[in-house]
Amino acid sequence: MLRFKQYRQSIRSIFNASQHEQGIRFLVLGGLVGTMAGLIAILFHHAIMQVTHFLYQIEPSQRFWEKSGEIHPITLFLVMAAIALTVQWLTQKLAPEAKGHGVPEVMLAVATKNAKIRPRVALVKLLGSALSIGGGFAVGREGPTALIGASFGSVAGQLLKFSRKRMKMIVGCGTAGALAAAFNAPLAGAAFSCELVVGNFSLHYFGPILVAAVMGTLMTRIIDGNYHALFADVSFGIASPSDFVLVLILGILAGLLGILFTNTLYKLEDFAEAQRARSYSLTIGLCFLVALCVVFCPMVAGPAGWDAIRYLVHAEPSWSLAGLAIVLAFLKLLSTSLSLAAGASGGIFAPSLLIGASLGTAYGVVINKILPFRLQSPACYALVGTGAFVAAITQAPLTAMTMIFELTGQYEIILPLILALGSAMAVYSHGIKGSIYTLKLLRRGINLEWGRDVGVLQSLHVAEITDRHPDHLQSEDLYPEALQKFKASQKTTLPVVNDQGWLVGVFSADQLEDLRKSYEVKKNAKVEQHLAPELFYVASSDNLYDAFRLISMGDFNELPVVDSKAKPRLVGVLQRQRLLQAYRHALEFQGVMEKP
Repeated sequence: MLRFKQYRQSIRSIFNASQHEQGIRFLVLGGLVGTMAGLIAILFHHAIMQVTHFLYQIEPSQRFWEKSGEIHPITLFLVMAAIALTVQWLTQKLAPEAKGHGVPEVMLAVATKNAKIRPRVALVKLLGSALSIGGGFAVGREGPTALIGASFGSVAGQLLKFSRKRMKMIVGCGTAGALAAAFNAPLAGAAFSCELVVGNFSLHYFGPILVAAVMGTLMTRIIDGNYHALFADVSFGIASPSDFVLVLILGILAGLLGILFTNTLYKLEDFAEAQRARSYSLTIGLCFLVALCVVFCPMVAGPAGWDAIRYLVHAEPSWSLAGLAIVLAFLKLLSTSLSLAAGASGGIFAPSLLIGASLGTAYGVVINKILPFRLQSPACYALVGTGAFVAAITQAPLTAMTMIFELTGQYEIILPLILALGSAMAVYSHGIKGSIYTLKLLRRGINLEWGRDVGVLQSLHVAEITDRHPDHLQSEDLYPEALQKFKASQKTTLPVVNDQGWLVGVFSADQLEDLRKSYEVKKNAKVEQHLAPELFYVASSDNLYDAFRLISMGDFNELPVVDSKAKPRLVGVLQRQRLLQAYRHALEFQGVMEKP
């Protein structure tokens, strides 16, 4: 026992050494975590298939919708109701944080809990999601896979007594390894982890995370076979410049459908939450509706996800295919929302893939039938639609792009994909603030941006950290006075006020040079004649979150602070460094961040 403790302490000392933050030891650790997370993800996948086989006698090699006709509708309903009630009991009693999609819970842990996740969360999520997906609920395995992989990484980090920064790294490794194994796509797994979970692409995170993703993918290919590039046989390319317009329209439609999906999902969840007193009867009623959806269109069931996408991509274009795709898109949207409202455990990433593929398929068939100019294959629209819809609701374009590229193995799809992704994200972000993942947390008062809870800044105001009596220029100042004030202040920008003390602009050192040249020609050249037309400032009553966004967008070192925007009398300046210090202190006060 003593020797074991000595070994454990030695391992901790190796990985907690302060030097070589990007050392090879973290690449090795990332590989180990990715390997184990990948194996757990494979175990989870096989557990889902075994649940489906046990409940409905459908073999893993068989398509769910082709055998679902043998399942009696009453049997399907009773099984779903039993599973939903069981999963609700498991999460309520053992791990309430295992409830939900999976990804928001990982993001929350990374941002507000020093990336610490209890081990039982992974076990409850694995069991609950395997039952839910295998039982036919219209949810996916990628979100739970992310939570399970992240939980393993978190446990490893806690055993090694990692700091918060290294905890984020190792949780990112677990997420990437598990998702790369699920997708059989290392770049998509790494991009998902960095873009959505860690919120950072720096070498400290990206190196180990990429190694973890590679090892997770390797485990899948060793155990389940090398089935990457599922759609390599589909031809891609731009047949004419008009196709760019068609792809742009598809992206707009994907963004609008993403808004509908997000609103439907959370309105049904709100309804279920409001009826908590009648939770059992409500759960049974919602399960009945999900069962109806599955009976009417078995392709919406969880076990049918990837097979349904393959069918849509490879099917012969026809009006009947377009009709099926339209029904499938809206029915999958509804059944996924109903499944989560009923208490089923599962993610929304895989359903979003099918919804996007259905939209793209319907759109591609219509274009193929009525327009002479089109992409070389209508199936291209299906895959572009998949990427566009995923990018819209997750606001993670790199993840969507790398995933579609790895599924096709063809570079030619990148050009139309980028255009569709951009238009879809723009439309979605215009209608909804935040992604489908961050919106869930925002509704709890937790505002995440790039892996950080900036929502704590909303309770603080600019007046609390304003530097009073700042150095400033008068609008009537000539070049000599302005030069003297710049030298005295040692700053690169100074606010400018008029005779009444109202803010009229900000003057920079670059503008000072323009003023000098004007002064040499015209001795009465004044500061006010060289002010920039745009003026950025904050009011004392503004919260620090709004100030943080303005400083970040403009990359300002400081902003002028005025009494009010109606009467902008200069009262001070807000420095970027002080704002970041206030943010850190707020996190420390809430117990979110470790004190240095």
